[in-house]
Amino acid sequence: MIDKGILERCSLFATLSADGLRELARVSTLSNVVHPGDVLFEIGDPSDALFVVTRPRRGQGDDAPLARFEFGATAGKFIRADHVGEFGVIGDVELLLAGIGPNLPRRCTRAVAVTPLVVMRLPAQTVATLSESEHRFRRLLVREGARRLLDAMQVQVRRREVGAEIALAALLTEAAATQGTFHGNRVEFARKITQDELASELAVSRRTIAMHLSEWARAGLVTTSPLVVLDFNRLRLLANLQDVAPADVHQDVVGEIDHLLDAGDLLRARTLALSFASHLLDAPTLVFRAALTAARLGATGEAAALLERHGFGPGVTAAAVSHLVRAGIHRLNATDAWDDLDDIRPSTALERQLATDIAALLGRLEKDGCRHAATLQETQDHASRAAAAYAIAHDIARSPFAAVNRAAMTLLAGDKSTATQLARPYLEDRSLAPSYWSAATAAEALLITNETEAARCQFRAASLLPDATDGARASTRRQLRLLAPALAMDPDALVTFMPISRPAVGVGHMIRATDADAAPRADTAERIAKGVEVAFQTHNVGSLYVSLACGADIVLAEAALARGAELHVVMPFSIADFRAASVAIGDADGEEGWNNRFDACLAKAATITILCPGDVPRLGQDWYYRQTFRHCAGRALERAGHLDTEPLLVSVSGGGDRSTIASTSSGMSEWAAHGLETVVVEFPLTRPKPAGPTAGLTVSGAAVVFLYPINDLDRGAKDRFSDTLAVRFGDALLVRALKSRRTAYAIIADTVAEVRSVVERARKCAATSGVALRIICDHGGIRRGEGTIAHDHLTRLTGATDVPGAPPDITLATATYAMEATFSDRKGQTLVPVGARSDMYALSWL
Repeated sequence: MIDKGILERCSLFATLSADGLRELARVSTLSNVVHPGDVLFEIGDPSDALFVVTRPRRGQGDDAPLARFEFGATAGKFIRADHVGEFGVIGDVELLLAGIGPNLPRRCTRAVAVTPLVVMRLPAQTVATLSESEHRFRRLLVREGARRLLDAMQVQVRRREVGAEIALAALLTEAAATQGTFHGNRVEFARKITQDELASELAVSRRTIAMHLSEWARAGLVTTSPLVVLDFNRLRLLANLQDVAPADVHQDVVGEIDHLLDAGDLLRARTLALSFASHLLDAPTLVFRAALTAARLGATGEAAALLERHGFGPGVTAAAVSHLVRAGIHRLNATDAWDDLDDIRPSTALERQLATDIAALLGRLEKDGCRHAATLQETQDHASRAAAAYAIAHDIARSPFAAVNRAAMTLLAGDKSTATQLARPYLEDRSLAPSYWSAATAAEALLITNETEAARCQFRAASLLPDATDGARASTRRQLRLLAPALAMDPDALVTFMPISRPAVGVGHMIRATDADAAPRADTAERIAKGVEVAFQTHNVGSLYVSLACGADIVLAEAALARGAELHVVMPFSIADFRAASVAIGDADGEEGWNNRFDACLAKAATITILCPGDVPRLGQDWYYRQTFRHCAGRALERAGHLDTEPLLVSVSGGGDRSTIASTSSGMSEWAAHGLETVVVEFPLTRPKPAGPTAGLTVSGAAVVFLYPINDLDRGAKDRFSDTLAVRFGDALLVRALKSRRTAYAIIADTVAEVRSVVERARKCAATSGVALRIICDHGGIRRGEGTIAHDHLTRLTGATDVPGAPPDITLATATYAMEATFSDRKGQTLVPVGARSDMYALSWL
């Protein structure tokens, strides 16, 4: 017998009379807790019961599904029909197939728990008998069963229509809701999800699933071993293509890209634009944003190639740009009439603005040529071509932005008189709704006409407008630096006209439970928070890169979130391992303070980076903590470069630091050695004197250059190439056998400064042997204390996996290498993101 109140909360049985509810409750039974993955009933079982599912505990407030039920398919596969939520009913399909009669067939469906749940068993014969006398209940039973069958059919139809990739995205989005643990935008699953399971669910081959997951891993969307979603927002947008009109998904994607652009997060913005362009019919809005982010990142060649591939090449006319934009937008909206339109001019404000922006971007790419020109004549030639492109942009919609940029490029081309004439009509912001760009455009016109003080005031006013984002201000600062020589002004003085927030790295001491009693520990955290708040306000911190150990790290993160700054978390190991090693030690028995604060920060983090996602390395954990700091430093320097500003180190220090390579003082010393600014916040707690150094083996870092012959080599060619490399590199060469049975190579370079020589020599070996070679540079803790190679550490490196499809003529670098190089060799190397992957860079040397 069960409480009839449970049945009253179930919509299907709410229409039963009081007598009917009492009778059904009397003959029903309650099960023990069922665990995730347990099968409630299987195909072929007797269908003598219906089931109501609920949670073991009340008041959880979770609307996620509890169970799913599936139909059998061919070859032992199952097709998901529906998910069932709180107080949902399953097991009714066979009762309907029997016409709600006494002769019940064997089950043709099965049900699987996806969360812990409690099951109420309701005899099918009793349900059938009640339906004979209670007609409202019978109608509802039939209607709900028909709806469920129709929904199952629609799911299969949609999956066939949208293809396996989008169906897989939708499936993983559902799995994240039911089985996932969210850490900001990252999702880890409570149990291992296999490729066979996904293939069975979607009724496709395992090879299809493996192909899409591999592509997603290269695009920075997931990791595959284990399966972890790295960017849930992107996965959710992709899944929306299954049920939402492409035009609506397009609007959401564009909104997310613009948000990332405004925040100066160019890598993620570029990845999102590139990954959705093919799904949304190469919409010109996405092509433009992908090219814009590439240009802002310094990948001018990639931006130009992307635009030219879609018809926006050099010399394109205003009419051609307008037609391509209008055609692309109508195509996205499933409008066929544009083919027959005689008027090819943009017909809406959106089309006019986009056409103008694309034409102006062509000018921007020529403008970038001015920055890299070796001579004055080259600068003036690029500026003349940029002015012509901006003239085309102005012709489309009479944009003041395009007109003033045309004037600026004319000034750089050496024609100051014409530049002044072109700028003079735009000295005031006459827009009906003033924005950052309209105000900054007027300020730039004032600057070109030598009204410097008025320009300064106008730039300041523009920086205070609501849409004055860091990304927009950074673009203006780069423009001011470019114009400074033509204006006979100091570039550093000129960019002070446009203030901008700064990215910061956070370091500081832990607050361990053993350091003091609860009260002084709490007081220490509060005093640190006040000092950090002042430091962030004084130095206008807009983003923070930090680990999340108990104590100063978490306080820094909380202060960043409180002021609306972006939080970027970097951890050396998995979240669970890091929590055990660096968070839980802050809480005494019975306390959960630091653990809860850690979870709250993760939930609000913009990004979460795990440097070593596998098991915690056996050797050199201090080295990995040190690399976490250096990775944060590289990210902050990279972000500062995008924003045309300088990064800041905020250090919470004092009170007895540990003497290790991972200590706060060690990080401060490394930062100061590069001449970068540090702000110190006092750590007021005097901690117990640390114990002596821990004995044990350590590791040290090294750069690794991985070599992958692109084409299959016959045995003779492979041996000749191997011999050539062995002669050139000697004992530094490691030969690796890949799972694909190809041979690859790794060469150890102790520092990133040595990598250039290694790459150049490897290229010569490949040319001599006639081998097309892909080169990937990585960095990791691969040397033991005595100098030997730790091969298990070597195989963990991202670069140890090839990147199929990458161009052979560029040298690739992983994000780990890129951040190490950015911090340790700031001026020696150029690193530009490539492809649709946020953690691969094109590496070249100055």
